[in-house]
Amino acid sequence: MQLKEKIKKYIKSRSAPQITAAGCIALVVLNIAAAAVSFMSSGGRGAAAVSFAVLILTAAAAAVTVKAAKAAHDGASKDGASTLRYNFLATKRSELIRKLLVGNFSSSREEFEENGIVFDKTYFGVVTARIDRLKEIDPAKVPTMKFGIMNIGDDVLSKTGRVYSIEPNEYDIAWVINYEDYHPLLPAVEQVQKFVESIYGITASFGCNFGAESAEDISDLFRNSLYSLSYRLSKGYNSIILYNSIKDLAKGVCEYPEQLEREIMSDISAQNGASMKAHIHEFAEKIAEAPYSTVIGHANRLISASDKLVSGIAAEDDITVNYVEIMTRMETIAEIERFIAAHCESVMQKCAKKSDPKQSIADEISNYIDEHFRDSNLSVDMIAGEVNRSASYMRTIFKQSRGISVSEYISNKRFDEVCRLLIETDLPAQEIGKRAGLSSGPYFYTAFKKHTGYTPDQYRNIHKHQ
Repeated sequence: MQLKEKIKKYIKSRSAPQITAAGCIALVVLNIAAAAVSFMSSGGRGAAAVSFAVLILTAAAAAVTVKAAKAAHDGASKDGASTLRYNFLATKRSELIRKLLVGNFSSSREEFEENGIVFDKTYFGVVTARIDRLKEIDPAKVPTMKFGIMNIGDDVLSKTGRVYSIEPNEYDIAWVINYEDYHPLLPAVEQVQKFVESIYGITASFGCNFGAESAEDISDLFRNSLYSLSYRLSKGYNSIILYNSIKDLAKGVCEYPEQLEREIMSDISAQNGASMKAHIHEFAEKIAEAPYSTVIGHANRLISASDKLVSGIAAEDDITVNYVEIMTRMETIAEIERFIAAHCESVMQKCAKKSDPKQSIADEISNYIDEHFRDSNLSVDMIAGEVNRSASYMRTIFKQSRGISVSEYISNKRFDEVCRLLIETDLPAQEIGKRAGLSSGPYFYTAFKKHTGYTPDQYRNIHKHQ
C-alpha cells in the first residue's frame, strides 16, 4: 500500500503537461511493482486484480500521453517552421517595397507574387505618416509606437485595397496602396489618425498622394507624399496633407518681405522688443504658405541680416552656426518664428552691450553662474575673482542690470534645476538637491517650499504627468 500511495503522490504533484511519455512509463513500472507487491502480500486474487487494472489504465494513459507529446512536438516544429517562413517573407516583402519606393524595378512580377505582393487593382497611392513632436517622446518608446501605428494602418487601410507597409527611414511609416475606389481612402486615413491619438495619446501627420496607374509610379507617389509632409510646417500638427492640394503652391513665388526685414532691423537698433516680435510674427505669416525650401531660405536670410548689425558678417559665412540645419529639424512655422525671435532678441542684447559696458559685465557674471551653479562651493567672491572685479562692484552692477542680487540669481538657477530634475527623473529629492548645488537636509525642503509653494514630492506629483 505504501508504494501505491507514492504513485498517487507522484501523480498529484505533476500537472498534465509534466506527465510526459517518460513519466508515464515510470508509472507503468511503478504499477507493475505495486501489482507484484499486492499479489504477494495479499495472497488473494482480488487485490492483484485491482493492481492489474490500475496497471492497464496507466499503460493506456501512457500511450495517450506519448501520442499527445509527439503531436505537440510535431506541432511546435511546424509552428516554428511557419514562423521562420513568415519572417522570411516579411523581410523579403519589405526589401521589394523599399525598391519600389526608390524607383528600383529590377524585380520581376513573379518575384513580387512569390513573396505575397500582388497588384491586381487599377490605381496606386502612397500614404506616409510622421509622429508629431517626436523630440518630446522618450526615444525608447518610439520603435514600439511606430510598430503599433504601422499595424493600425495595415488593418484600417486594408479595407480600401491591397496594402503593404514599411518604415522607409527613422522618422516615417509608409503604406503602398493598390485600390479601385478613391473615395474610402481619405476617411480611412482619418480613422488611422484618430486611432493613433486615442491609443497612444500622441498625434501624427499624414502626407498622401493617390491616382497613379502603374507600379512604376510608386517612387513618385512616395516622394510627393514626403513633400506633402513638409507642409506640416504651415498646416500644423495632426494634419492630413494631400499632394494635390499643395502642388500648385510649390509652383508659386513668395517674394522675400524686404520691407518687414527693414522694420525688424530698425526695431533691434531701437531696442524695441515688442515691435520686433510683432513684425517677426507678420514675417512668419507672409512666408508660411511658401514651399518648404523657400520658408527655410527666407528665414535664414532674415537671421543673416540681423547678424550684420553686430558683426558685419552674414550668417552663411559663419561656419560655427548652420541656421539652415537647425531650422530643418523644426516641425512648424511657429517653431521657426520662435527661433527667429530668440535670435533677434540675442542680437538686440549684443547691440545694447556696445553702448553699455556694464551690461557686458552683468552678462559675463550670469554666464559664469549658468555654467557653475551646480557647484555647492560657488560664492560671490569666487565669481568676482573670475570676472576680475571686486565683489562689491560686481553686486552693484548685477543688481542694476538684472534687478536681482547675485545670490538670488544663483538660488533661482539651482531651484529651476531641481524642478527640472523632479519632473524628468525619478531621483530622490535629496540627491537632486545635491546635484543642483544645494545642501541636503531640512534646509533644502524648507527653502524649496518657500521658493515654489510645494514640497518636492508635491511638485513632482503635480507636474510630472502634465
